[in-house]
Amino acid sequence: MTNQPQNPKRLDLDEKIAILVAFSAIGTVLAWGLTRNDQVINATLFSQSPTPETAITQPEELPSNQRETVVTAPRSSPTPIPAAIPSSTLEIILTPIPAPVAIPTPIPAPVAIPIPIPAPVAIPTPTPTPTLDIIITPTPTPEVVPTPTPTPEIVISPMPTPIVGFPDLTQDYWAYPFISALAAKKLFSDRDGFDFKPNEYITRSEYALILTQALALTVKEDKIDFHDVTNQSSEKEAIDSAVRAKFLQGYPGEIFIPDQPISKMQVLLSLVSGLELQPVGDPETILSENFQDWQEIPEYARTAIAAATESGLVINYPNLKMLTPNAQATRAEVAAMIHQALVILEEQSPIDSEYIVAP
Repeated sequence: MTNQPQNPKRLDLDEKIAILVAFSAIGTVLAWGLTRNDQVINATLFSQSPTPETAITQPEELPSNQRETVVTAPRSSPTPIPAAIPSSTLEIILTPIPAPVAIPTPIPAPVAIPIPIPAPVAIPTPTPTPTLDIIITPTPTPEVVPTPTPTPEIVISPMPTPIVGFPDLTQDYWAYPFISALAAKKLFSDRDGFDFKPNEYITRSEYALILTQALALTVKEDKIDFHDVTNQSSEKEAIDSAVRAKFLQGYPGEIFIPDQPISKMQVLLSLVSGLELQPVGDPETILSENFQDWQEIPEYARTAIAAATESGLVINYPNLKMLTPNAQATRAEVAAMIHQALVILEEQSPIDSEYIVAP
């Protein structure tokens, strides 16, 4: 009775690898041997028959993970088959094969390959093409002679020479010719050294004083004692002279109202009465042709104003066509109208003025 082989021990990974390597080596040797001694091996194998003793009883089948492979050593020559070895004494000694060591592949050192240097190629020097030297003579820029800017002539207008004695009057004032002519006759001597104040209004008593200074008055009427003109009044004598010469008249009730501003129409009526002027043409025709506001003249005064217009007594400033009969007369207007009265009396030379109404 044959003994059953003992269960082999479980192999670890290293042992499995060692067995695999061993089998590979044995397989290689076996293959080599078989190729050389094919005939010998064949003769040996087929010349003898195995005996029952030489047969190795196979163990019972084990699981795949516990199976062993019996390695048979190669033979170089045929040898007699030994008697059967009892299975109880058969042992397989597994020698662990060390793990293969990785041998680093040497990296070849780089070989310097010389790079051929090309031979220098001679580059022909190009022959310069002859060029024509063109000399451009710059055209001289015409010299610009700056035209001197003429210095504007500054005309200094002389300041109008003021009339001696009236610092506020100059030659460009519209009534200057009339006032200066009267001042040359020592009129307005009471204002000498003071302002003439041409735009101030004038009262009835002041107008009487100017009349007596400018005109040689002839007594034509009896004296009238006005209740509102006292004997102590400085203008009493001038008022009496003007009234008796028919240049002025009082109001009903024997009053004169000396401080009342005189109107332009009253001045013209005074001069027409004292100079005894009469119109030649139709009064309304004369007035309508010369004054835009002629209808503002009262009926009783139209004939006298027409006579004054024909005689050249009327001075309209600034509008020649506007009489403004009821406006208060200024000192300048009174001076201009008295001057025109003296022209009528041929005691003054005529003055060319754009403000004299000439029908």
